[in-house]
Amino acid sequence: MSTDSNTSRTLYLDEFGPLPRLGERAVPEPRPGHELPFISGTQGSGYVIASDTHPEGALVRLRREGLGLSREGAWAEHVL
Repeated sequence: MSTDSNTSRTLYLDEFGPLPRLGERAVPEPRPGHELPFISGTQGSGYVIASDTHPEGALVRLRREGLGLSREGAWAEHVL
């Protein structure tokens, strides 16, 4: 994991074609819409750190419609 609790490591695409690059970004906050660079990854798993529906610490599988396609995906330490 990242050394700073306010940042998250992620693989991202600046443009379609080249391989994803490893970088850091701020831990995502719930918000409408998307912003570039785009985070790919259509499936993932991890532990809940905050949720209205799942208990903190629960192990979850990520596989929602559009994940990594029409919205940011699972190639990051923190995913909404």
